[in-house]
Amino acid sequence: MLSSLSWHYESKYEMNNMKKKIHMVCNAHLDPVWLWHWEDGVTEAFATYRIAADFAEKHKSFIFNHNESLLYAFIQKHEPELHERIKKLVKAGRWSIAGGAYLQPDVNCTSGESHIRQYLLGLNFFKKEFNARPRTAYNFDPFGHGEGFQQVLKSCGMKSYIFCRPGVGDYKLPKGAFNWKDRSGAEIVTRRSDDHYLTRNNLDQKMNSWIEHYKDEEETMILWGIGNHGGGPSRIDYAQMQAYIKAHPEYDIIESTPDAFFKHYWKKQSKLPVIEGEIQNSFPGCFTSMSRVKRAHREAESLMTTAERLAALAWWFDNTPYPQESLTAAWKDILFCEFHDILPGTCVPSAETDSLNMMGHCNELLRRTRFETIVQVLRGEKVPAGSEVPVFITNPHGFELNTVVEFEFNVGHLYHIANPDISLLKNGKAQPFQRIAAEHNLETDWRIRLAVPVSLKPFEVLRLDAHYKTGKKPNTYPLPKTTEKSLTIKTKKLTIKISKNSGLVERVVRKGERESIVKKNSFRPVVFKDHDHSWTTADTDKLDAPGCWATAPRWKKITAAFKRASKEEMQALSPLACDTWADKSQNSAEPVRIIEDGDIYTIVETAFVLEKSAIIRHYVIDKVHDTLDIRDRIFYQHKDYMLKLELPLNFDVSKSISETIYSALERESTNDFTEQTNQRWVAVSGKNNAVSIANTGSFAHNLKGNSLFLNVMRSPAYSSFGLAVDRRFTDKRFRPRQDQGEHEVAYKIRFDKRFNEMKACHDAAALNASAWYQVYFPGKDAKKRSGIMKAGSPIQLSAKNIEIVAVKKAENKNALVIRLLEHAGKETVCKLKLAGNAKQATINFTPYQLKTIEVSRKGKIIHFKETNSVEGL
Repeated sequence: MLSSLSWHYESKYEMNNMKKKIHMVCNAHLDPVWLWHWEDGVTEAFATYRIAADFAEKHKSFIFNHNESLLYAFIQKHEPELHERIKKLVKAGRWSIAGGAYLQPDVNCTSGESHIRQYLLGLNFFKKEFNARPRTAYNFDPFGHGEGFQQVLKSCGMKSYIFCRPGVGDYKLPKGAFNWKDRSGAEIVTRRSDDHYLTRNNLDQKMNSWIEHYKDEEETMILWGIGNHGGGPSRIDYAQMQAYIKAHPEYDIIESTPDAFFKHYWKKQSKLPVIEGEIQNSFPGCFTSMSRVKRAHREAESLMTTAERLAALAWWFDNTPYPQESLTAAWKDILFCEFHDILPGTCVPSAETDSLNMMGHCNELLRRTRFETIVQVLRGEKVPAGSEVPVFITNPHGFELNTVVEFEFNVGHLYHIANPDISLLKNGKAQPFQRIAAEHNLETDWRIRLAVPVSLKPFEVLRLDAHYKTGKKPNTYPLPKTTEKSLTIKTKKLTIKISKNSGLVERVVRKGERESIVKKNSFRPVVFKDHDHSWTTADTDKLDAPGCWATAPRWKKITAAFKRASKEEMQALSPLACDTWADKSQNSAEPVRIIEDGDIYTIVETAFVLEKSAIIRHYVIDKVHDTLDIRDRIFYQHKDYMLKLELPLNFDVSKSISETIYSALERESTNDFTEQTNQRWVAVSGKNNAVSIANTGSFAHNLKGNSLFLNVMRSPAYSSFGLAVDRRFTDKRFRPRQDQGEHEVAYKIRFDKRFNEMKACHDAAALNASAWYQVYFPGKDAKKRSGIMKAGSPIQLSAKNIEIVAVKKAENKNALVIRLLEHAGKETVCKLKLAGNAKQATINFTPYQLKTIEVSRKGKIIHFKETNSVEGL
């Protein structure tokens, strides 16, 4: 959004009759992964760097620019001689360490914390290896730039930012530098390189056209370079540039760097035009493509939350060795998969497989690290008596968490306990629970699963003790009969009605009210006929032909909707034992049925089908906390279709608000299906009504009128600009489509009178990085109890609108790093305190501000210090 529809640059060079300075910035846009796997991407970097080093050593005025510490690290390990050459060139000023990040990530789906780690790892490497500290970040090729990235960049000590997409014809921006501002008020000097990042042996033509384009810019920057995807110097281009310089003495054309170009505009920042909010939409299909990779990445980020925070607290309170090596290796897996041709879903199938394998490696590292840490924390706990089973529940978050935790434990041995009577104690007092189906399908009670409501303090590790004995009679767990046309489930504050005819939510009514918050057919799965283009999603009926830049009007209507399955279709999805083994002529399948019911949960199972695709859905009604969870198991076989969830609202909605990069953004309702990005939550509100939805794997949405649509997945061809007609290798043969097969996605829906951003953030955090359990039997060997266990709540904040978003050990010193974010949009004074120490820090926040606090100690005395997000770099 422009703060003003017009802008003006004073032309200093015109006023003073000075030569206009033009900065020629040679770059290498190297994709580690895209149409190739990472090994080929890395060896391409080897070749490009060698050529660049040869150029720099031969041409004394030549300067090569490149970022992405990932590639430099590969050079360091596998080409040490080249690494030493680059170090000498950096010292001589002929090779510029630019950008500062680990690589160029997607800037929509990547979380705020992951963006910070891109710079924390990258800048640490560049400082150590080259004694370099770039101040200009750049992401030449990502497909849009989310709200909140401005504050992240500024908090990482960056002063300027370059991007290329969305391009000139897609999004209106000033020609030249501007201030990019987010809702926190953070501003960073930013420039879209309208000339884009590459040349193809046509530098002289590019210079002619773009010098004219930038004629009102006081100083101009032009990017040049070729390679596997626009990287590295070319002898032809370089000769053309030298000839152009000689032919045009009216310009001061220099070989330069991004930082050198921006120095002029850093001094004039206050006079630059201001652009607010996100910069979108470039290739909106990428908001949803390859959802399996997006969900795997989200899962890894969430698991990192649980492992890193626990490790940091155990290090601080118990002197437990900090697993820096394992955590850094896991972070590198996460950051690599954020690359802008992986996470947006535009790579080839083999690269998708590589990325999923990498996320699997990351998760295994994190689970091992978390397990090793929790065992050390729990060793000093009370030894269990008799058949007591200690179950420890960990809250990975810095806020009080009221939730239902599901966990499993073994009851004796396979045939020793029949019909067990279970009791659950917390500090000797009975704790309510509900037994639900375990993961296994054995007919014995060897291992059981409980749903338990808990209230956890910030970062608390809570002990529950399960007891069991042989029951006097079999436990039958009867379920209510469901003969009515609708299932009506009541909590303390809500009445939820699910239609047996449609399998969809019909009504949600708050206690004491009569009007439903939603309309009939809520949370209906619907599909839209889509393009086979990995980047672009569009109404194919309006598309003339495929192609790289093919665009079409947005959808105006739904193509088709899933229907409730018939008894026969339900039986085919999951044959029932009672029919298979008892009476094979029976069909006992029910497409809508209650499968769990108690004081804590009612779970309604339903099935939907559309042609060859199907969805098994569980509506999980939490009677303790008055929320609705939807857990969808999707069997997707549609090709070239977009799948969304439809929520028609029974109140007037003008805007949606959704999570972005350590921020949130409001967007107006539209009369078509305009794709909008989101991260872990989306919300809508109206007069006396608000609905917020947390998700485990939806990264875009539409608000069309009063209906909210959540994107689930789409199924284009891989790495496709649209399959071309009569092409030898892409037509008249099978070509695989994305996201075929089985998927699991979950949502938590909250129905309130007013929207509360902090509550939405907490729901999303708890859904993705849930409180987790560990069964552990402490022994008698440990001499003392863990400081974490004694503390109860290790880190305490005085302000409820401040969220702890990261806890870690500092990279290069013995200090605890705590990152904080203000959510209510108001100035706040917050006190921060660590358990066991009387000293506290008083921290002042401006609206929506992100702050990083470093806590160090000398003996028993601790010190608090504000630092930047990259810990002082």
